[in-house]
Amino acid sequence: MKPRRGFTLPELIIVMGILAVLFGLVSLGLLGGQHQLSVASSLSQLVADVKLQQSKAMWGDTEGRDSADSYGVYLNSNQYILFHGSAYSAGNPDNVVIDLDSGVTLSPTQSFIFAKGSGEIIGYDANTDTITISSPSDSKTIEFNQYGVIVRND
Repeated sequence: MKPRRGFTLPELIIVMGILAVLFGLVSLGLLGGQHQLSVASSLSQLVADVKLQQSKAMWGDTEGRDSADSYGVYLNSNQYILFHGSAYSAGNPDNVVIDLDSGVTLSPTQSFIFAKGSGEIIGYDANTDTITISSPSDSKTIEFNQYGVIVRND
């Protein structure tokens, strides 16, 4: 009689269990990396938009209006809004709302307004002009000086 080739049921169950555990561990590792990537990409986009608003204030960009104005960024927990003028107005149809990735938050809720011409932050306060962007697994903080330059990015 020839010996039978193949795997027994207990061997198959053990191998499938090991593969399931490995798959679960790899999946958890990939999800953690996704949150870190979301924070990094959201931070990069936010910094680019803040710099654009500052540049518009310095250039005297009118965006089709009759005169140049100040430009700013209003931060909410799950989004930020790009606006023009000396103060944020929620109902202004010219506001541009940027939603953050799911699970990514900003703090604190505040506005950064850049002065027309100089691009300096109006009402600068060294103790409050920071932004923290975070997810459950990662957090980054940026700090501005009075000229709108990022002096800390960690």
